[in-house]
Amino acid sequence: MYLCGAGRGFFSFRRVIEMGNQSLLIRELARGAVRIREYSRLESTNTLAKELAASGEPGGLVITAREQSGGRGRRGRSFFSPEGTGLYLSLLWRPEPMTLSADSALFLTPAAACAVSTALKSSFCIDTGIKWVNDILYMGKKLCGILVETGTSSGFIDYAVVGVGLNLFYPKDGFPPELSNTAAALFEGFDCEKRDKALFSLADSLIDWLEPLDPERILPEYIKRSVLIGRRITVHRPGGSVPAHAVGIDKRARLEVLYDDGSREALDSGEVSVRLG
Repeated sequence: MYLCGAGRGFFSFRRVIEMGNQSLLIRELARGAVRIREYSRLESTNTLAKELAASGEPGGLVITAREQSGGRGRRGRSFFSPEGTGLYLSLLWRPEPMTLSADSALFLTPAAACAVSTALKSSFCIDTGIKWVNDILYMGKKLCGILVETGTSSGFIDYAVVGVGLNLFYPKDGFPPELSNTAAALFEGFDCEKRDKALFSLADSLIDWLEPLDPERILPEYIKRSVLIGRRITVHRPGGSVPAHAVGIDKRARLEVLYDDGSREALDSGEVSVRLG
């Protein structure tokens, strides 16, 4: 198991306790209103964060694990998340009660994507692109995935769990064959200081982009970093795939596409692919 220190003064070390047979709570850290609980291994950081949200845990909690046995992506996909390669975290965030309508949830993933991109830029001077709706790309390959899950009450957002899976370090034996042509990482060899730097920077950045959840700030950055606008794409549907051009992102963070027959559509969900390079 990889063990790191308390973060060179970024956060104050509080306690270390054991939670069951598999999930060792390595560190519990605090910085202002943000609390971080770091585990050695979890099934899924999002799953634990949602369980805590349902039990009334206050917002501002970041759950992170060195390894996930059942990491999840969008549409029920698994997320490759072994020890010593990535940063896997979930932020439990609660807006002020009765302030954000359920419709506001459509800006949560774009806000998280902006948070990841700006954190990587400020921490490592690395420029990344955003592939609508939830992927961060580096050198044309997937570096990071985002999974946002919400709980609502009376038509308002009660909480959001913002999950981020970031490939920081290349696996010793490389990515699995099914990911080798599409996945990217930033560094060779595990490094505690780099992991902690990414963890603390991303925790800060997520709070910064979520509070307030401001579409007028989020959308310009999201659009600026888009790798799809102006490109030929493929829209994947249950009944088949359709070629199109990505022409923009609208005020509701929907992808605007122009099909070959001249028709237009604003996608609020779905899957698209693009050939870069």
